[in-house]
Amino acid sequence: MDVVQRLSAFNEFQKLAKQRFDISILDFNIMGHDPAAEYASSTADLVYGVNLEGNIVHVSQVPPGSACKCKCPECDGDLIAKKGEKLAHHFAHATLVSCRGGPETALHLLAKQIVKDRLRINLPEVSACFGKQSRVLHKAAEIKFDHAILEPRT
Repeated sequence: MDVVQRLSAFNEFQKLAKQRFDISILDFNIMGHDPAAEYASSTADLVYGVNLEGNIVHVSQVPPGSACKCKCPECDGDLIAKKGEKLAHHFAHATLVSCRGGPETALHLLAKQIVKDRLRINLPEVSACFGKQSRVLHKAAEIKFDHAILEPRT
């Protein structure tokens, strides 16, 4: 998946989050950053990593270099926070070999973390259409949780 495809996928993720779960991009501020601000870029591949506590963090939330002790969400490899003057801030694998699934896995983990932190999810109405007939299978509903436990990463 190239950079344009990843940006398109992230934009689709934002739209779906708003439509299906009533989560706007502003709600991502529970993560402590605004991805639409100065650190957002269509050229940065991996902008989320996993910190020592196992939480998804944006590159803007960590110190530069290897001091952040972050891991890749996909391969668990060590990451370096690149915060130079010329390129968009991003994470890079500490080794010369990098995996390709990090950005997608980071978004998946971020979505799960948001559900855990908010303890609610809004489900859309589900309907089925056949020819000119339409039937609501499930009405839109907000589901609230008392608590949520994230499954351990393996």
